[in-house]
Amino acid sequence: MKTQNPRFRNLIVLAAAAAFAAAAAAQAQQVWDYKSYKRDPQTKQYSKDRFVTGTISVEEKDGESFFRMIAGNVDVCYRGAIPVTVERGAGTIVITSKQPVTGCEDFRYRIREDGSGGTKEVKQPGGEWRNSTFDHGLRPVK
Repeated sequence: MKTQNPRFRNLIVLAAAAAFAAAAAAQAQQVWDYKSYKRDPQTKQYSKDRFVTGTISVEEKDGESFFRMIAGNVDVCYRGAIPVTVERGAGTIVITSKQPVTGCEDFRYRIREDGSGGTKEVKQPGGEWRNSTFDHGLRPVK
């Protein structure tokens, strides 16, 4: 009976473990760059000239998905782990809030899987989704 070289066997085991860990990490959390626009202190309107760069991420674990935003001092509506649904198809990832904080708007992000960005949408009182007029970035963090 021929025995395998222990070094070769260990190398195969390490390579398989690394591949498995990389695949699990890629599926478990995705991160995109993000521009978080701030309100003008005088007009109380969002300003295209006032923004903080940061990231948004989705972590999928044990059948649940959570959204996080890290972009300076974010609005209370976007703090912490927010439950979301994640849908993939037709080259797009759609991240939709499930339970917005009381008094906060429903939001969703449509992010193109080719890395070219995406859009933020906000649900209107009538139920339709409206695109943000701001470029939020939404490109994968490398």
